[in-house]
Amino acid sequence: MNLSTNGINVGDIVALKSNPLFEGLSSIIMSGECETLSPLMVITETVPTRGQKNGLNTLECNCLWYSHKSWQFEEAWLSSDLLKVVQTVDDSTYEEEEWKTGTLVSLSTLEIELGKRKSFLKYEGNNAEDKQGRSTIHHFHSFLSPVMHVLEVRKNVPNSRSGKSKPNPNKKISEWIVKCKWFNADTEKMSEAFIPLVALTVIPTPDVAHLRQIDEAIKRKSVYFIPDQGIPACFQPLDIIYRCGHYFIRAYDYIQNKVVETKPESLIDPLDDLVLYVAPVFDLTDSDEKTTYEILQDERLKCIDNAEAANSYLRIKYQNKWGNTEWRTVSDYEVISLSEDEGRAQYLRGFCHTRNEERTFRIDRILKMQQLSITFGTAAETVVETSTSEMAV
Repeated sequence: MNLSTNGINVGDIVALKSNPLFEGLSSIIMSGECETLSPLMVITETVPTRGQKNGLNTLECNCLWYSHKSWQFEEAWLSSDLLKVVQTVDDSTYEEEEWKTGTLVSLSTLEIELGKRKSFLKYEGNNAEDKQGRSTIHHFHSFLSPVMHVLEVRKNVPNSRSGKSKPNPNKKISEWIVKCKWFNADTEKMSEAFIPLVALTVIPTPDVAHLRQIDEAIKRKSVYFIPDQGIPACFQPLDIIYRCGHYFIRAYDYIQNKVVETKPESLIDPLDDLVLYVAPVFDLTDSDEKTTYEILQDERLKCIDNAEAANSYLRIKYQNKWGNTEWRTVSDYEVISLSEDEGRAQYLRGFCHTRNEERTFRIDRILKMQQLSITFGTAAETVVETSTSEMAV
């Protein structure tokens, strides 16, 4: 009779049940005393325990992690009752070409550890009205595995947990072990250790030629459009960032109007020009019979008409009724006219990618407007009722 063993297998990334992360849910922002949280660990061995608890077979699991206190890999035997799976890892297969001498590797927990974030509540100044403070979010890098070099790979010879010569037939272990070398920042010397292959992941070799192209694009202030991901993006790369064997690009996204991080391989072909048309330009030609307000409004409407005809994204610098100014990028837009106390007012209604929802903007509060050279797909025709909550006042 096959009984469950809490779903834990050799190679899985686990944590104590007190850890806030779950399988498929590792993007939780942490706060408070995060330093007291247990590390993410990799199961390198399992041994069934005698008897059952709640109809389950329990395991003794050898858990491996990297400590920044000892600057070494640490391990501990823990009952599966205390653990939960954070990420299921497929059985690692040994291919000699992939694991050759000099290959860069890290503990398989590294990617999740790099994504951990912590929230800080900050109070600024001596303003008595600042009662709530401001939350800031930073990366929370703890238990990061070092980037290591493969020296050799060999078959893992099973031994009994008690150290006797006769192996335990029920023990599950990694088929291969890897001898790794890394620089120990504590001793300022090189360290070596044998680590089960199932606990490691190969770090991809960077495309140096592509990184050089991006470095040149940063100097030229080039912009890349990435339409084939879940959310369209238009990136101007700002910096190349190295973090634990991986390269990232810090970039400004003209669609969401914020600074983000992306991977170098997402930046392929730069745009020739990002902005096709700008308004208002304050053209006074044939303006004898028009007021300044009318001139500016006509130029804004002309920009909208041009962009709408080409299905172009519109990027606007908008000032709300409180005087706050912010860049927004909209698609699937239209001009609507509404009755107000002072007469008719014109609004731009469309999908705001900065807020990720439909918004309505009063056109005479748009300080600057850009027709971008990138286009969006035509959305299905829908009728949307304009309400006060939709207004970007």
